[in-house]
Amino acid sequence: MQRVLDLDLDFFVYGSVNYRERDSPRLDPDEYPAWAVDTALAFLKDHCGLDAPLPGYVVEHHGDLFPCWREAVNAGSLTPPFSVAHVDAHADLGAWEPGVVDRVNELLARPLSERQQSRTGIIGAVGDGNYLLYAIANRWLGRVVYVRGGTYEWYEEECLARPEDFIGKNPLDLDGRFFAGGDWRSHALYLPPDKTSPSDEPQVPFKLPPWPLFRAHAPFNLVCLARSPAFTPPTADSVFNAIRDRYIDERLPYPPGEPPWT
Repeated sequence: MQRVLDLDLDFFVYGSVNYRERDSPRLDPDEYPAWAVDTALAFLKDHCGLDAPLPGYVVEHHGDLFPCWREAVNAGSLTPPFSVAHVDAHADLGAWEPGVVDRVNELLARPLSERQQSRTGIIGAVGDGNYLLYAIANRWLGRVVYVRGGTYEWYEEECLARPEDFIGKNPLDLDGRFFAGGDWRSHALYLPPDKTSPSDEPQVPFKLPPWPLFRAHAPFNLVCLARSPAFTPPTADSVFNAIRDRYIDERLPYPPGEPPWT
């Protein structure tokens, strides 16, 4: 299974905000300071295992990855199902967005070949806060690891000192519409055709480790990076540029089945 590292710049910010439009102003850097560049690069090296550029996509808004992945899937460069490590201050599963469940259920009633077309400008359309859910509805994802960031400076020290206080807590408030059975730390993500009946869709294992404890267990094949300007201060752009320059080769697509995809 191919492995995708999906980075949002707001992971590398102390504190986070919700429910902002794409054209909202940048965050106040005094209220939401960015990580130092060296700290961010150390996380990517020590926790994510990056040591050289990998093929990837760089986008302004996170939802713009959906058509990028669609392009790669249709070109044969990404073979579903692939694994995604979602390194972000937000889950992007659309759990509380109005219209998303109805729209996804509408997609699931269609043949798989007819699910790739995204719609914009309507309630429940593919967007920055739900594109992972639509990727799952297209059966692209075989595993999701959500590495939640946007935490405050004390979080790493406290988590490492007392991991038992952080493991097992659910900061997402995810509910049964999207999860079934077992410990939330290792749920199987599913998409019910309605609110009561079980789904025929493949289940997708889902984990939510505290970021200080996260370690990639195998190398990644693809790196994606979103700036998410409405959720980041302008001072975070130095982190964005450093990641882009050091770890992402945007010369896509590579021929399917050839290195570095395999």
